[in-house]
Amino acid sequence: STQSTWAILYPLMQCADIFFLKADICQLGVDQRKVNMLAREYCDAIGKKLKPVILSHHMLYGLVKGQSKMSKSNPDSAIFMEDSPEEVRRKIENAYCPSEVESSGHAEDDGMHLEKDELKNPILDYVRFIIFSRNGTFKAGEKEYHGWQEVQKDFLDKTLSEKDLKDGVIDAVNKLLDPIRAHFRDDADAKELLEIIKSQYKVLADKQVADEVAPEVGTIYTVFAPMPTISQVPLASVLSVLRQLSAVPQGVTTLLWLRDWSAFVCNCLNGEEAAIRGAYIVLIEALNILAPEVMKNVRVVWQSEHILRDPNDYWITAIKEGKDIPVEIMRTVIGQNSEQQPSSDIIYPLMHISDVKTSKVTHIITPPEEEPLHRFVNDVANAQVTIIPVAFQLPTLKDQAHPGDLDNFISVLNSEMDVNSRIKKSFCEPGNVAFCPPLALVKEIIMPLSGGLFRLERNEESGGTKEYTDFSVLESEYAQSLVHPKDLKTNITRYLKDILNPVREHLKSNAAAKKSVTDLTNFQKKKKKKKKKK
Repeated sequence: STQSTWAILYPLMQCADIFFLKADICQLGVDQRKVNMLAREYCDAIGKKLKPVILSHHMLYGLVKGQSKMSKSNPDSAIFMEDSPEEVRRKIENAYCPSEVESSGHAEDDGMHLEKDELKNPILDYVRFIIFSRNGTFKAGEKEYHGWQEVQKDFLDKTLSEKDLKDGVIDAVNKLLDPIRAHFRDDADAKELLEIIKSQYKVLADKQVADEVAPEVGTIYTVFAPMPTISQVPLASVLSVLRQLSAVPQGVTTLLWLRDWSAFVCNCLNGEEAAIRGAYIVLIEALNILAPEVMKNVRVVWQSEHILRDPNDYWITAIKEGKDIPVEIMRTVIGQNSEQQPSSDIIYPLMHISDVKTSKVTHIITPPEEEPLHRFVNDVANAQVTIIPVAFQLPTLKDQAHPGDLDNFISVLNSEMDVNSRIKKSFCEPGNVAFCPPLALVKEIIMPLSGGLFRLERNEESGGTKEYTDFSVLESEYAQSLVHPKDLKTNITRYLKDILNPVREHLKSNAAAKKSVTDLTNFQKKKKKKKKKK
């Protein structure tokens, strides 16, 4: 919980490098060994027989006391290629150089080195791994040495003083760097490159200022479609999205964002891309049939297509904005408190940051349950997006909800027989308006899609046919047992038939929609088959 998200992103990115490059052999510092071994472990998960070979190399100690390796963030911990002779001398003269083991010396190696070294002397490290890796001799004091072991012995025996040892290292390192300095001094292209490197912080600072004063973009409203968690595409999900889209002011650019890659990252529908895409296509086609006038003003955006238009901008935004966010904050956003949370719980919120920032969205209309996710973007990435919650509450059809029970909701993929069966089995206690799923269907789905009208057809003995334009009147009469559950259910099935039949016909006749339904059906069959095997 004390880690920042970069600690999750970095190993994932390094593993991705290995597979993207199809690397057979990976040569890196030993500090990267644990990360690289993840790539080998991943081979087991995907059934890849030929694993990359990991060759780990020694890590030089940092010149500053307490550093088990060099640090680019501390200029005094290492010698840099562009360091002047004076800078090299200053750094080496000030470097930590113990001749005896000190318990308060360098930090624990934590697997940073290939050999056990109690002394942890960075100057002797330079002699062995830099000077003797290139030269056969090393001069310190009045003596010429032909092996690093000899240098170490004399230093520990006090035959070689710290000053003479450091002077010898200063001379050897400067001789090593002199040809490089000459190249960057005399070659025009190299000189220009070095100046760019030295001014990198100024360039980054200027870019940050430019970003802050970037011109205003137009008003853009965005609705994020729910990620598919089941293959049935609930009618409630369609109507929830429709209600959000209907809340957008007229004449304003509206995006309907389909989070297909985020759904893949979160393993929705077992991470099967065809099923994820199919669920979204069915959602869009249902919206086109049920609310064509609303959809005329909506631009559908596939997250994957948006990312691939400028992947550099997208992923750099995710990394830049998210690398320092504590994992604990991520847990709060996604409502996950487990210590064993998957890395997708880190990647998904970072992708959401990029979705918002790179699309230049100004307003987000959202169901209340996703409001924390959007506010998270405002808080950590200074997005300054206006968040507008729009509620849509539809209870399950039964009194007790059972995860995975398909009888608990109405899907746009249900046949007329399936819908009738589910409504017939739905909980509908006489006079109970506190929990009455059929009444909720009338309020949230039927009346909004029927121009605000609900016509209750029944025989004269039961009270005769009556039309309701005010839901509260129907609710009140049901509470007084003036409306019988059977009559209510019978009329609901009639309305749902009229609502869903055009959707069903379209899903059968439209080629893309038809394929999507097939993909979802195949996914459901495969899921049932796996369940039977267990």
